[in-house]
This record gives sequence, C-alpha cells and structure tokens, in this order.
Amino acid sequence: MKIMTGIIALFSASFALGQMTNLDFEKIDISPDPLNFLHADIDKIPGQKLLALSPTQSFPFYLIDSETLEIKQTYDVGNWYAGARIEPSVSGKYILLQQLFYLDYSPNKDREVKYEVIETATGKTVLRIDKAHAASFHPNEENLIVLRGDDVYAYSLDGKGDRKLFPVPGATNCAAISPDGTKIAISHMPEAGFLDDYLTKKKQRKNFKLYKKYRQCISVYDAKTFEKIYTVDEMYDIPYFLKFSPESDVLLCYSVPHIKLSEKSGMGNSHYISKTDARTGQYMPGGFVSNSTHEPDFEFSHSGKYVALVTLNSKYPEVWICEFETSKIIARFEVASRLLEGFKKGNFSADVGRTGLAFSEDDSILYFTAGSIIFKWNIPYENQ
Repeated sequence: MKIMTGIIALFSASFALGQMTNLDFEKIDISPDPLNFLHADIDKIPGQKLLALSPTQSFPFYLIDSETLEIKQTYDVGNWYAGARIEPSVSGKYILLQQLFYLDYSPNKDREVKYEVIETATGKTVLRIDKAHAASFHPNEENLIVLRGDDVYAYSLDGKGDRKLFPVPGATNCAAISPDGTKIAISHMPEAGFLDDYLTKKKQRKNFKLYKKYRQCISVYDAKTFEKIYTVDEMYDIPYFLKFSPESDVLLCYSVPHIKLSEKSGMGNSHYISKTDARTGQYMPGGFVSNSTHEPDFEFSHSGKYVALVTLNSKYPEVWICEFETSKIIARFEVASRLLEGFKKGNFSADVGRTGLAFSEDDSILYFTAGSIIFKWNIPYENQ
C-alpha cells in the first residue's frame, strides 16, 4: 500500500498550501427554455473558438462559442441516457464520444461501452463501435486506436474498416496512445513471472492471491512495431483511465481499489491518479487524489504546466487546479456553495450530474459543468 501512502502524504502537505478559493466567475445557463437538463462533459475544440458540450438523457449535443457561450451548432449524436465523455482529435476535425453510465464502474468486471466518432463541422457520424474497453484518436487523425477484448485494433476514420494490431493477453479496461504517436499503453492482469518477481522484491509473498486477483499491470508497446517496450515496475489498483502528458513523457493512471481489497487493507476506498515515467517505465513519486462519485474528468492546460481535476469533499464536487510537476493545489472551486439547491431552472443540485472541464485557449479560464449550469472561472494563478 506504499503507493497510496505517498500520494496521501503529498496531498496533505499541498492542500495546506492551496486551500484558497476564488469568486471571480460567471454562471451561464445556455439551455433554451423550456429545456432543463444536466450536462455530462465539456471540451475545447483545438484551433477553433468552440466548446463541445454533451448532455444527458438524449438532449442535443451542442457546439458553443467559447467567448459568448452562445449555441452555434446542434447535433443529434451520442444519445445515451447518462451522456458521453468528449475527446477532440488533435486538429479538432473529429470528436470522439464515449458512452457514460450513472453507475460508472463495477470493481468486479471489465467495462465495455459504446463509442461514436463525428465530424466536428457537420455532426456526421463517421464511426460507431458497439462494444469496446477503450478508444482514443491516433495523432495522425486517420485511425482510432481501440482496445476490444484482448486485442488492440486500428479503426479507419475514412470507412476502410479495422485491422488488428497486436494481442494483449488478460487485457482489462484501459488503452492510451501517446501524443507523439510512438507508444500505446494497455492495462492487463499480471503475468505469472512478473507477479512472482514483484512480490518477492516487495516481500509480499503472503499476499499472492490478493495481488493476483485484485491488482493489475500496465505495459507500454511500440506503436509501429507493436513490440512490448516494458511493463511498469509497479502494480495498480483497478485502472479506469490511462492518459499521457502532452509531451508524452509521463503516463497517468486513474485507479480504484477493489472493494474486497479495501476491506482487507482497511484503507477505505480512495481513488488516485498516479504518475509513471513513460520513457523508462519507472513509477514516479507524487500524484493526484480524486474521490469523485463518477470517474473524474482530468484535463491538461494548453501549456502543459497545470491540470484541472474533479474531486469530492464530504458531499459535493470540487474543482482543483494543480501544478502538474509538483501536484501542488493552487486553486479550488467549491461547486456546491455556488449553487442553489433544488430544481429551479439552471440550478440542479450539484451532486446529481458529472462535472466536465475545459481550459480556454490561453489557460486563463476554466469552463466546467455543474448540473445544468456552465461555470466560467477566471483561474487565480496568483495563489501560487
């Protein structure tokens, strides 16, 4: 349990330095009357003054002006009851929609969801995948990298079908391709040889059954030859997303302990985002904690210096701005204290929906969703 001890210690220190809040914000309800619905996610479209906004319960998908927040386009896509996670392609030509659920994950089985790729300019659907563990745009914008079953595929975005790239025996929930297009990271169950060596080194042989059943590994593959480069030198609680840093040098993993492992260790159910050196496969100190009810949104600033993430205080969501390198919290926004409780127009209770995050092009503003509201927060970098 060394991983969690280090991360919690780090956040105890940084939280004391960064527990200031800021009131310089606007609250916008863009939904035309009489609509009144929850937003699932928001993201900036690269190279354009547009934000993409996905709703819940089959309401229209919006493209909105990032300065005025006026609706520019309305698309009938990604019509899933709990909404969709948004990922734009590198130039903003395409948008990937990932099906979400109100109960976001089960610690007892792998997740398989639906995906849809649309053209940003037209809303035309160019690709649908009915069942996959993970999907992410290749930076060449020609393919979608997809983990399906125990195999990694490349799905063409121009209608040419898919091709199997390489197998990953025991693959689980997560796949990610680095922004430079050189590496593909996959989560998987531990191989026998790795598990034996790891437990011997950590002096945890007595916990062999627990680690085999409830902990997982991450391996990184060459995106051209498909040969394994390394398996990270640490084991993880159940991974639910992998993400490379903008410079492709750090690999992040959001992990949730299996309920039975939490019960046995007495650690509770803390969720964390850990860092690994993507060049060497060595686990790095520091990281981020997020106890969000749903799988949290986690976004890099355009400069790559900061990250925004969603977490949970005792009851309601909070949005944090952190330095990526040090994990220091520099600003917090307590979402619940800015909302009227109940179901007035534009003021849904903060704990019934997801919070999506998006930095403005110059990183001065963070847009985020809360119920049916969009917040436009001027980030107080002076708090550093």
